[in-house]
Amino acid sequence: MNPKAEIYLDRLAYNFNYISNHISDSNIFAVVKANAYGHGAVEISKTLQELGVKGLCVAMANELIELRDAKIKVPIIHLGVLNREILDLFQSDNNICTINSIDDVNLINHFLTVNQSKINCYLKVDTGMGRLGVPYDDFNYIINLIKDVNKINLIGVYSHFSSSDEENQKATSSQLEKFNQIINISKDVIQSNKTYHIANSAGLLNNNLAFYDAVRAGISLYGINKTNAKHNLKPVMELKAPVIFIKHIDKGDSVGYNRKFIANRRTKVGYLQIGYADGYPLEMMGSSYVFYNGNLLKVIGKISMDLTAVDFTAIDVNIGDWVTLFGSQSNKLEEVCSSTKTNPYSILTNIGNRIERNYIVD
Repeated sequence: MNPKAEIYLDRLAYNFNYISNHISDSNIFAVVKANAYGHGAVEISKTLQELGVKGLCVAMANELIELRDAKIKVPIIHLGVLNREILDLFQSDNNICTINSIDDVNLINHFLTVNQSKINCYLKVDTGMGRLGVPYDDFNYIINLIKDVNKINLIGVYSHFSSSDEENQKATSSQLEKFNQIINISKDVIQSNKTYHIANSAGLLNNNLAFYDAVRAGISLYGINKTNAKHNLKPVMELKAPVIFIKHIDKGDSVGYNRKFIANRRTKVGYLQIGYADGYPLEMMGSSYVFYNGNLLKVIGKISMDLTAVDFTAIDVNIGDWVTLFGSQSNKLEEVCSSTKTNPYSILTNIGNRIERNYIVD
């Protein structure tokens, strides 16, 4: 028996509607990069399309191609870096690229000298994230340059918060101030209506004034709240593993590599078919978040490549029974990660190929 990820599409729909209500008249661009944060990009995107999502966001060209091959028809924003090999993709009206530099403008302009179609683009501005995007101080020059390249169809402008999940919102406020200035400059230079967005999941959950025309909802859509603001999101994924072996060990016996666990009493150990090769990280050793039959149980010993040992002493359990590693109301991933100093983004996106994904609608 292999471990499995049960993915509840009704919970995804609940989160989508919850966020839609929270952001009022703004729209959702759903982030489905990295295989929809491990949930399965095609199935998640199909559901979001049925729900009426405004658009999707990906990081790489092959992610965009995968969704188009799966007959996803809604607009898709490519958030990543441009190169000549992928420019053909963006001659389709619903495939939208991102301009991150003056070089991108020149690249597109040169490409369009021998191609008839316009290219739909967003302009990204670095207001404080320190990653992709044109420098804030260069925005006025670049927006005028884009205006002069009449084959670039500028859809809008966006930026990205660096620290919106923090209690101290000073950095976020600074970015918002810069973004508001960017919007004013943009409207002066280009008179037609454009779309503006800056809020990621933490931003949309923490900042009621940062919705603009759209928000880019990522991990929040999958039911995870990385802020201290209270929201009623539902975990979309439950990661489960079967008990495949049970044995009793005596006081003084050890479990796993390097004898990191030494029994201080006679202990019933259940071994789960899941390990770090499946994305269940080593840091979970010693945590008490394995949920089974109303109980939260402790991981004992080092997690190995294929197996995880759990203390089932005084618990009635059988080979073939399933336990939940995270995702139930009793062990939400953000709570598990907070206790174990792990990161929900890296855990979800590292769910391995051996894990079967089952899509469920309750």
